[in-house]
Amino acid sequence: MNKLIIILFVSSFATFSFAAEFGEDPYKAIEHFTLENGMKVFLAPSEEATTTAIHLEVAVGWEAESKGEYGISHLLEHVLFRDKQLKDEMTYLQLIREAGGQANGSTNRRATSYFGSIPAKKGLWLLQHFGKMILEPSITPEYVQKEKGTVELEIGRPGPISETLGFNPKDYIYPAYLNGPSFWESEFGVTFEANYTTTEEQLSNRNIEVAQLVRYYADWYHPENMKLFIAGKFNKQEILAEINKRWATLPKVEGKKLAAEQPPTPAERPYVRRILWQETPYVYLGTKAWDLEYKDTTIAAVYLEYLSHRLMKEIRNLKGQTYSASEWTSFSRGFGYAGIQFQTPREHLKENIAIAKEYIQQEAREGMITEANMKEAIKMYLSAYQLMGRDAEKMMGLAKEYANVSDEYGSFHSPFATLEKMTLADYVKSLQATFNEKHQYETIYTPPLLFVYDIYVLYFLVALVSFFGLRKYFTNAFAHDRLRWVRKIKYPPVKLLEAAGLVIAYFGIVHFQMVLGRVFTSSQFIQSHLLLSNYLYGTVWMFTSLLVAQGVYALMPRKLMVVDDNLMIKSVTYYSKLIPLKDIKKVEAIRGITRPFAFKLWFKEVNLRYFYVNPRFWQKGLLIQLHNGKSYYFSVNEPETVCKELSGFLSAQTKDSEQTSQVA
Repeated sequence: MNKLIIILFVSSFATFSFAAEFGEDPYKAIEHFTLENGMKVFLAPSEEATTTAIHLEVAVGWEAESKGEYGISHLLEHVLFRDKQLKDEMTYLQLIREAGGQANGSTNRRATSYFGSIPAKKGLWLLQHFGKMILEPSITPEYVQKEKGTVELEIGRPGPISETLGFNPKDYIYPAYLNGPSFWESEFGVTFEANYTTTEEQLSNRNIEVAQLVRYYADWYHPENMKLFIAGKFNKQEILAEINKRWATLPKVEGKKLAAEQPPTPAERPYVRRILWQETPYVYLGTKAWDLEYKDTTIAAVYLEYLSHRLMKEIRNLKGQTYSASEWTSFSRGFGYAGIQFQTPREHLKENIAIAKEYIQQEAREGMITEANMKEAIKMYLSAYQLMGRDAEKMMGLAKEYANVSDEYGSFHSPFATLEKMTLADYVKSLQATFNEKHQYETIYTPPLLFVYDIYVLYFLVALVSFFGLRKYFTNAFAHDRLRWVRKIKYPPVKLLEAAGLVIAYFGIVHFQMVLGRVFTSSQFIQSHLLLSNYLYGTVWMFTSLLVAQGVYALMPRKLMVVDDNLMIKSVTYYSKLIPLKDIKKVEAIRGITRPFAFKLWFKEVNLRYFYVNPRFWQKGLLIQLHNGKSYYFSVNEPETVCKELSGFLSAQTKDSEQTSQVA
């Protein structure tokens, strides 16, 4: 018995010592319970607060929207602030504002939120009106039409072209996939972006009908899909009574729910980027990580805050080589990335990167951390909770963090409880797992190698050299006095041809740019060197862009010419192809429509050498067949005459060849 008393005394003394050193755990004030209908309630009371804050979260957002209802979550959020029992010029926004409070709403990927705050003496009044606003909706044609206008003011209206066509041509001129994957897509295989464009939302907003909103509300706004947060100063008995009266009596219904979030598929590789930057360099160093427990994310945050603090002392206070060093963490459902960031002058960039990397290598990866280091880091991290105060806004933040942690990890874990019994061995082990060298994160905004805007000078020089170099390479020079015959290929107006070539070249260039970007970003060696990741990339991009553009126009023959004993196919540009007349087997003037099933001719012999672009498709074209089995098909004026003239050159060439053979 005495032994048990001693154990309890020691345990309570240890807890008291921890609280005395690091402060009280503010999360202990939060209460969480679930109503019988499935609705979750979070209370975060504070006697220090002077206001009451309310936040209602409905688990639905743009992820649930499909074609024909893009933006419906946002529009419904606006409509619900309306009430037919209020005066015409009033919504709940103005009603709460005139009562001395404020309110608003927001919509994101998986949640639509309604929130407001008011002086504590009116906290119950605010909760009552939130209940009326959400649970007694006025989804009328008049209100829907008015709120479509306010939503349009917020997201913008479609342009006149998009409005006329019903889509934005830019979405097809430069499709979203050309942007390449985001960080989350490339490194974790997940996306947090909407599956529609701004223009699609703008157009959809105009066409959503009242019946769609009513059905959407019925499907998603049910108790099991809601979380109610109340924070700040309030009368708990009154608030609980109102919750039981208004919210607990809602029937439990089988409404719609969002599907579970897609699990990540992490890329087992470092993430390294060098980005050309004209201003003061920025440095981001850290780690990617996954399969983390709450303890691991907390330890990472503790360590990184302590590291940024020491970098401030060393790089800023001692050297004056940065303005600020800070940490960041972005973890969700046990995966994400975290690190430190700072600015530093160009001349000290390498030096200060080396300092930060050495800290991470020795401490986070090699475990060279002392007990004193760990305790100081924990103290610094937890002290922020004592500085934040206990007003309604701060308590609301704690309550929402409580809910997020509970959702992501199955139950709530307080950072105080997590760190209270932390041992150095556990601390080091967690850091070593999180800061795996194979998963390092490194993004450096690096200054130019030579001078400001040197990359643009490089682009210009590469373009100049490429243009004249390709021109010289592709041009088949000939003496004009040896030109024996010339005929133009029959096209629509040349400007239309050039415009078509420009469009084809553009799409070829942007798609090549996408492929090139993915090839370059897939190599960590290339991304580790500014010369390769930016300057070499720019050189290759500029050269291949000109090559693609010239290649497209080279595929557009403009003239047929006989020069000496060769048939020259001259393109729109300076490119030309020479075919010796002796290689031509036969020339015919034929109607293509009379041979629709000549598959061997069109698909094997002609294939991509089909240059018949006469809008009058029933007219004859010129078919040139070669001895090697290849053929060309052109649209020309007076094809029979052209055929006769060209056949004459072939006959003369044959006679000359025969005479040469006889002489020999």
